[in-house]
Amino acid sequence: MQILCNQLKGGAILPFFKLIKLNKMKILKMRDGFLWGDVTEIAKDIFNAGTFELYAVYFDGSESLLTDIDAINNQIESGLPICIELDNEKNIYNY
Repeated sequence: MQILCNQLKGGAILPFFKLIKLNKMKILKMRDGFLWGDVTEIAKDIFNAGTFELYAVYFDGSESLLTDIDAINNQIESGLPICIELDNEKNIYNY
């Protein structure tokens, strides 16, 4: 795994998560070890298919469920990631 980003544009530190790239999947690792899969690029397709719940993930470590296409469009315009829940890294790496 390669850490791609631990800073925002303009040099502000990302205190709550690291952005990791694993093959073509971006993973956000939160301070508490929870992992989110960044699906921003395909969020609309996932929403239309109804396969996963989509969440807005914010730089303060909070998240919110995206329930409609307008919310997804707003999140894309904001430049913040749209993610699916993965699991806590301890559960994944200890499997």
